[in-house]
Amino acid sequence: MKTSSRLNPKSEDRRPKQIRNPKPQYSVFGVSSGRVGWNPFRASAFGLWSSGFAPVRSRQGGYLLVEALVYIGLVFLLLGIGTAAMFRTIDNSVALRRNADDISRAVHLGELWRGDVRTATHGIRFDKSADEPLFRLEGDSSEVDYRYSQDAIYRRIGDGPWSRVLERVQSSSMEREQRPTVTVWRWELELRPQTHGSFKPGRVRPLFTFLAVEPELKSQ
Repeated sequence: MKTSSRLNPKSEDRRPKQIRNPKPQYSVFGVSSGRVGWNPFRASAFGLWSSGFAPVRSRQGGYLLVEALVYIGLVFLLLGIGTAAMFRTIDNSVALRRNADDISRAVHLGELWRGDVRTATHGIRFDKSADEPLFRLEGDSSEVDYRYSQDAIYRRIGDGPWSRVLERVQSSSMEREQRPTVTVWRWELELRPQTHGSFKPGRVRPLFTFLAVEPELKSQ
């Protein structure tokens, strides 16, 4: 005689574990579906969707073509501004270096002129007999002449040749000033600013003033 499985308490243990202890299926809202082995939602890399419908993909982050073109335009704009600033800096650097060289030569010439004035013990005068006025310094051994011609300063010792000692001169004037106890010669010298590329002239104005005391005249 066969015993029914309903009356046998041990037959309950022979059933599968899934049937004995069913696990509730939870949806997105946390509510159990109430059906064993059935899941109304499926998981994927794109999220959860219903088992009866096609997955709805969410919009992924990216750039549009217009946005990419805007970014490329901004990059080229920054590169253009940086390149212009770099070339302007190079122009200013070259002009400053050239101006520094001219300033150095002008200072050296001014010290040389002051030394010639201090050694002119036989008189200092302007000689206007030549085509161009000459600033003549008469010393014990020889004469030293200065003249300003064609935007340059020339210097000559005695009857020797003229040497071009300073170029790119804007203006030059030598005047005598009578002080209470001494006689002073003033040399106002202005150089022409150097330009290079887009560098605008006039920013640097090399203007010099040299003073030298005239020595006492010796008897002939």
